Amino acid sequence: MDYQTTLEHLYRLERFGIKLGLDNIRQLLSLLGDPQRGLKVLHVTGTNGKGSVCAYAASVLQAAGYRVGLYTSPHLVRFNERIRVDGVSIADDDVLRLWSGMQPAIQAMTATRAIDHPTFFEVTTAMAFEYFRESKVDVAVVEVGMGGRMDATNVVDGLVSVITRVDLEHTEHLGKTVERIAREKAGIIKPSSRVVTVNQEALPVIEGRCRELHVPRPATSTVRPCECAGPSDLSMFTRHYSARSRWRIWASQWRPSRSSARPGLRSRTRRSAPGLRPSGGPLGWRLCASPPSSSSMGPTTALPRSPWPLR
Repeated sequence: MDYQTTLEHLYRLERFGIKLGLDNIRQLLSLLGDPQRGLKVLHVTGTNGKGSVCAYAASVLQAAGYRVGLYTSPHLVRFNERIRVDGVSIADDDVLRLWSGMQPAIQAMTATRAIDHPTFFEVTTAMAFEYFRESKVDVAVVEVGMGGRMDATNVVDGLVSVITRVDLEHTEHLGKTVERIAREKAGIIKPSSRVVTVNQEALPVIEGRCRELHVPRPATSTVRPCECAGPSDLSMFTRHYSARSRWRIWASQWRPSRSSARPGLRSRTRRSAPGLRPSGGPLGWRLCASPPSSSSMGPTTALPRSPWPLR
């Protein structure tokens, strides 16, 4: 099978349509060895601008020295654009190899009921997670396909959950009001997340989800500097919430720990891994300001050096 034939097989999966729910994707990922586990994820949803936010966040993180995976949809020219590592699209041979490697798992899923066949988006999502695991990325920037709560990407525990402006969209699937749609999108917020959003009509719904999970209130353009002291708290917020300042807010969260321990994932029960260190606060773990592949530059320093990526 060549690359073009592989794409034809992939695009035929669109006949299975949209399946909102996580059972299918969880079964597929389980059969593949759960490649999403262990990924440090910046998870982005919203109605407008989420693709640009993903592209810019990946650019900032890459400029800071991290090895960055980027998963977005749809593609503009070639399928490979959906899955990138450090700005480079997945190779044709890797698409072919990963698709071929998924066939036993897909056959196992459809052995009893053909209707359980994974959709196009579920397959590409699983492909992205597997590729990011193989590539040993420090952080994966993942764009939600539709909604959030029941989207195939929502099998990850995001370190940062980003919700751009929410408006009416896909009302037949997500709900007829902005409030209902916001509930779906706020479903990407996890107990391990820090939340970044914009001052908007949907903000009360997003804040409500944060309260449910005991997550710190979201960073928005109207939030004042944190009243609580501590290394894990946000040190400042920018007043103007443009695409650039949005990531200045996010970058301000990832400050070096006051601990003298070297960068790495620190836990009482787990071994260390590059890219995280304990915060001592509600987040638990956060990206180091100095990643393994960079001597001193952190996201805040990298921000002005990173160009707006063309997408």
